[in-house]
Amino acid sequence: MILKHLTIIILCLLFLESCSLSDNGAPIPAFLVINDVQLETTLEQGYPSHQIEDVWVSVDELNLGIYPLPARIPIITSGAEMQIRINAGVKPNGAKNQSLSYPFYDPIIVNQNLEKEQELELAPKFTYRNTAKFDILDDFEVGTSFTKDLDGNFETTIIRTNLESNGGNFSGLIELAGDKKNAEFTTNTEFLREDNSNGATFFEFDYLSDVEIYVGYILVTNDGIVENYHSVFVSNTEWKRAYIDFTDLFTDSKVISYRVKFLMEHSGSGTDQIYLDNVKLVHF
Repeated sequence: MILKHLTIIILCLLFLESCSLSDNGAPIPAFLVINDVQLETTLEQGYPSHQIEDVWVSVDELNLGIYPLPARIPIITSGAEMQIRINAGVKPNGAKNQSLSYPFYDPIIVNQNLEKEQELELAPKFTYRNTAKFDILDDFEVGTSFTKDLDGNFETTIIRTNLESNGGNFSGLIELAGDKKNAEFTTNTEFLREDNSNGATFFEFDYLSDVEIYVGYILVTNDGIVENYHSVFVSNTEWKRAYIDFTDLFTDSKVISYRVKFLMEHSGSGTDQIYLDNVKLVHF
């Protein structure tokens, strides 16, 4: 009987010790706090418009995940200096539930020794990689690259206006009403694939629109001309930025040259207005 009681007491002590170790052994993290981010550009890179919605974070090459902004990110401290790497995340091709670490923005790298429960607040300022090249850089302060009409109605071309802008004084305006039922246009210039390093190729632009905006491409290939529409962006009442991934299409070995094209269609009543600004076609 005594032995039985001793066994029960020992088991209880072991259980209590196990609980204590579990409770006390739980790691206490530090926190990386990011409330907002910015984009800084040079004159050769255009206006610093962006729509960075989340950040990709790693510590000492260990991926911690993707965090929507604003973010409070737990980091297990190591007692030594750690390398914190932050990449900018965007929504590609109008996808709401997908994030892409944007390849043209340099990551932010911070070397820091964090203590438990410490909060490190950062306001990252991202920049374009110095290897990024711009085929198109339209801010409409002077003019636009999109001067080739595709719909046969020259009254539906894009015009420069100061009624709206998302940085600077001007934007591009398309108005649809009455007989002006749709607007379809592209650039006069064909961009050569041989000038593209066959790395990432993206099309970016700001938009404010009463109707859907279709974005597509025209390819001159070894087999002939290929054209289609790639992405659609719904109407909106506040400026937004689009990031479209044309990498696979524009860097295909059969492609000789490429262009980007737009299409907007009249809603059927009143006057529809579509504003574009800070348009960029960027590649390596």
